[in-house]
Amino acid sequence: MSRCAVCKANFATHTGLDAHVNDAHRAMEFIEIANLFKENNLPVPESVARHVNAAINCGICGLSFDRSDNRQRHEKTVHGSLMHECINCSKKFNRKDILQRHLVSCTAKKGQVGGGIKSEKQKRPKKDDLSSNQTTQNRLIAK
Repeated sequence: MSRCAVCKANFATHTGLDAHVNDAHRAMEFIEIANLFKENNLPVPESVARHVNAAINCGICGLSFDRSDNRQRHEKTVHGSLMHECINCSKKFNRKDILQRHLVSCTAKKGQVGGGIKSEKQKRPKKDDLSSNQTTQNRLIAK
């Protein structure tokens, strides 16, 4: 039987406790959760311990990463400034690659450069249109 040190709920498995802590107490910092478990002499859930003991952490929110480039991308994406702006709808993004992905589907002002222009399927000309076109062309040739 596993017990949550934050809300005192009981769980049949450690896996259930891990899932609960990640879902129900997401707003709390990992170190805060770990301290509550230690104060109550309860084993710290694996998912919390992994973040607390990690070598590479976000300097702002404390989230842990296996690689420093993942942490840098996280910091830019979650905590970065919005410096890339869509020329079509003025929506702002903090990463250039996210802006480029947005441009593919942005339909705010069709026709602008990079503005997600969807090519309409060309319709086949009607038979009547073809004959009037040919008649006009024949008149031009005859002149």
